[in-house]
Amino acid sequence: MIAGMLREEHPDWSNDRSPEKPPEGYPMEPSELLQFVARVLEGLDLRYLVTGSIATIYYGEPRFTNDIDIVVILTAERVQEFCRAFPTSDFYVSEGAARQAVREHGQFNIIHRHPG
Repeated sequence: MIAGMLREEHPDWSNDRSPEKPPEGYPMEPSELLQFVARVLEGLDLRYLVTGSIATIYYGEPRFTNDIDIVVILTAERVQEFCRAFPTSDFYVSEGAARQAVREHGQFNIIHRHPG
């Protein structure tokens, strides 16, 4: 699992850290955004996998990307808690879209309002 490898190689990614709320309006670089999302997911004890271009970059294949693809094992019972973990001042996430994605085994977006 890529997230596991990242955690081992970056000492500031410890499992005992709770998700830190980013300063409101704070533009984040992709690596900072990934760290924030990983902390949220780990704080909620949700299993996840980083995939797509970010994973490819990790393995040394440079790519230009403006998104982060993450697969999360999320149940309908945890959707509200999951969505609320992303401050509305900094993120847009539709709880309805998340519920539909869980129900249909599909996908949904979380949009950071202040990209770096």
